[in-house]
Amino acid sequence: ELRFDELRLREWFNQMDLDRRGHVSKKQFIDFLVSQPRLQKLFVEDRHPHLNVEPYGWQRRVVCGKMLSKSWRELCESRPHEQEMEWKGFSDFFRRRGMLISYKTKHNPKDRLASLLADMHIQPLEQDSQTLDEFVRLRRTHLQGQRKRELGIKELSDNPHVFTSDTNL
Repeated sequence: ELRFDELRLREWFNQMDLDRRGHVSKKQFIDFLVSQPRLQKLFVEDRHPHLNVEPYGWQRRVVCGKMLSKSWRELCESRPHEQEMEWKGFSDFFRRRGMLISYKTKHNPKDRLASLLADMHIQPLEQDSQTLDEFVRLRRTHLQGQRKRELGIKELSDNPHVFTSDTNL
């Protein structure tokens, strides 16, 4: 059973939101899914896990395209006229399917990291050194491996406070 925490969802959303507006266009969404085939499969086959068409044939592409469009409409339900996906639509998609991990502790560090990452992504120049230090400290103590090294690097590199504080990337 696939399940993801809010921090992982926030990482994906930020990767799609290239222009940092807090909204994702259909093109940004599709481009992201092309680079993430396992995630693409989740958006396409969630409704019909046993597609009975040729694995690489034109019929499969048509069926997958229709199912992906259906998922896109669901993702955009809070902004149907703009045809853009907001964070709420993205996270609700996973919540409705029971695929969002909810931590039992009220002030979970990964939830805090997700919140900080959202702010750093949308408003990189408005984050003070104290906030950035908190992000780096939480990342260092609660993540492991590649994720520990890479989470928020783009957002941190876009902020001038990083180089004036004692933050150690």
